[in-house]
Amino acid sequence: MQSRPPTAIADSPARAQAEIIRLAYDDLPVALVAIVVVSTGLAWVVARNHAPAHAWVWLACMLAMVAGRYFLVRRFRQTRHETGQVQVNERRFVIGAVLGGVGWGYAGWAFYPLMSGEHELSLLVLVLAGMTAGATRSLGPLPKACWSFQLLALLPLILRLLLAGGVVQTLIGVFVVLYLALLMPLVRSYHQNLSKSLRLGFEYAGLVTELSEENATRKKAETGLRAAMERAEEASRAKSTFLATMSHEIRTPMNGVLGMLDLLKTTGLTPAQREQVETASTSAESLLRMLNDILDFSKIEHGRLDFENVPFRAARVSEETVRLMRPMAVAKSLQLHFAADAAAMTRVMGDPMRLRQVLLNLIGNAIKFSEHGEITLQLSGKLLESPPRLELTVAVRDQGIGIAPDVQDRLFAPFMQGDSSMSRRYGGSGLGLAISQKLVQRMGGNITAESRPGQGSRFAFTVTFPLSKERNTAVPFPTDAAAARNLSGRVLVVEDDPVNQRVAALMLQRLGLQHHVVADGPSALSIIESSEWDLVLMDLQLPGIDGMETTRRARLLLGDRSLPIIALTANARAEERAACLMAGMDDFLAKPLRTEALQTCLARWLDAAR
Repeated sequence: MQSRPPTAIADSPARAQAEIIRLAYDDLPVALVAIVVVSTGLAWVVARNHAPAHAWVWLACMLAMVAGRYFLVRRFRQTRHETGQVQVNERRFVIGAVLGGVGWGYAGWAFYPLMSGEHELSLLVLVLAGMTAGATRSLGPLPKACWSFQLLALLPLILRLLLAGGVVQTLIGVFVVLYLALLMPLVRSYHQNLSKSLRLGFEYAGLVTELSEENATRKKAETGLRAAMERAEEASRAKSTFLATMSHEIRTPMNGVLGMLDLLKTTGLTPAQREQVETASTSAESLLRMLNDILDFSKIEHGRLDFENVPFRAARVSEETVRLMRPMAVAKSLQLHFAADAAAMTRVMGDPMRLRQVLLNLIGNAIKFSEHGEITLQLSGKLLESPPRLELTVAVRDQGIGIAPDVQDRLFAPFMQGDSSMSRRYGGSGLGLAISQKLVQRMGGNITAESRPGQGSRFAFTVTFPLSKERNTAVPFPTDAAAARNLSGRVLVVEDDPVNQRVAALMLQRLGLQHHVVADGPSALSIIESSEWDLVLMDLQLPGIDGMETTRRARLLLGDRSLPIIALTANARAEERAACLMAGMDDFLAKPLRTEALQTCLARWLDAAR
C-alpha cells in the first residue's frame, strides 16, 4: 500500500506551527479590547478611592502596551508570508504577552496595599483571575506566551497575599495558587488539541491533492482519506470538548464568586459596604457576560451553537425578561414598558432561552445608551395557516443617544461599538449585537435598526414559530408568593468543589433547609440508600463516577421510590440538559447558582415530592 504524501506529512508540523501563530495573532485584538476595558475599570476604581496619579500612570502604560501589541498584529499581517518570519513573529508575540503579564502583575503588587479592604481585594483578585482565564483562550495557541503571562500576572499578587500574614489573605493566596495550577494544564491541553487538529487538516489537504494527481491509486488514497477524515472529526470533537471544559472551568470559580456575593448582599451591611458589594457583583456579572459572549461567538463561528425545540409563550418569556431588566432601568431613572397583543400569547415551539438572550442584549443596550426617557418592548403576532404557525414581530424602542448613519451599516459586525470613545464610556465587548443577529438569523429572521442621533433607536425583527400541539402540559411555574414561603425538607448536595460546596450549603441554610454535602458518587449512593432525602442536588463533573452515572445507579437503588434529582453544573448547554433528563434527573440548574433560581426550583420539586 502506498504511503501518504511524504511532503505533506513532513511539512505539516511547520505549517501547523505557522497556522497556530496566525490564529494567535488573529485572536489577539479581542484580548486587547478586554484589556482596555478591564484596565480602565480597575484604574478608575483605584483613582476614585485611593491614588489617582498612580492609577492613571499605570493605565497609560497599559494602553501603550496595548498599542504596541496592536502594532505587532498589523506588522504580522503585512509580513506573515515572508520567508523566515515564523520564529520572529512567535518571539514578538511572546514578548508582548510578557509585557502584558508584567503590567497586570504590577497592578497586583502595587494596588494590593491600596485595595486591602475585603471587597476591594475581592475585586482585584477577580480582575486578575478573569484576565488569566481569558488568556487561556487568546494566548493558549502559544503555551510559552500564555504561561509567561499567567505567571507574571498572578505571582506578585500571590506573594503579597502570602506575605500579608492574615488568615484570609493566606487562604486567598492558596486559592490563587491552586487556580494558577489548574489553568496551566488547560493551556497545554488546548495547544495539543489545536496542534493535532491543524496537523490532521494539512495531512487531509495533502491527501486530497495526491488523490487528484494519482488516479491509479485512487482506492488506496480513499482509504487514507477516510482515515484522515475520522481523525479530523476526532480533532473537531476535541475542540468541542475543550469548549465545554472552558465553559465549566470559567463558570465553576465564577459560581463561587457570584454565589458568595449574592449571599453577602443579604447580610447586615452598611450602605458603603453594600455599594462596594454591588460594585463587585456588577463587575463579576459583566465579566461573566463577556466570557459567555466570547464562548457563544466561538460556537457560532464553528457552527456549534445549539437550539432547543420546546413549547413556550414568547409573551411570557418577554415579560419575565422585562421584569429582570427593570431594576437596571430604574437605577438610571428610565421607564421600561412591555406590550403584547393577544396573538403573541400563543404557545409555540422553539428555543425560549435563545429568544431571551436576544431580548436581554437589545434591552440591555437600550438601557446602557439611554440617559432619560422611556424604553418599550413590543410584541405583535400574526397567526398563519398551512402549516399553523405564529409570525412574531419584536421591537425595542428607546429615547437614547441614537446611532450615527455611518455606524449603522457596521452595527452587527463583531466587536463593533461605534468608536473608541463609545467603548471607553459605555464599556462592553462589542459582541452582543453580532451574537443576537446570528441567533435571530438561525430563527429565520433578521434584526434591523432605525436610529437618529440624539433621538433614540428602534431595533426590530420578525421570526416565525410553529404552533405547539401541547396544551398547558408544562409543570406550573411557582408564583413569587409560593417561592418566597419557608421551605422544609432534607437536601443532599453532591459536589466535589469546596467553594461550590460552601456556596450551596450557605444558600440552603439561608432557605431554612436541612442539608448534607458529599464530594463523590459512591458516597452519594451510600447515603441515598441508607437515609431518607427529599431532594438531591447533583453536580455532573464528579471524580470517578460522574453525576449522570451516579443518577442512573441511584434510580436502580431507589426502585419505585420518588426522589427529585436536580442537575447542578457549569455546562449550560442544551445537549447537557437533554442528557441529564435521559440519565434520570428531573430538572437542571446552571452555574453560577443564584439564590432566587435555587429557591424557585426547590419550591417546585419539594412540593411535587410531597
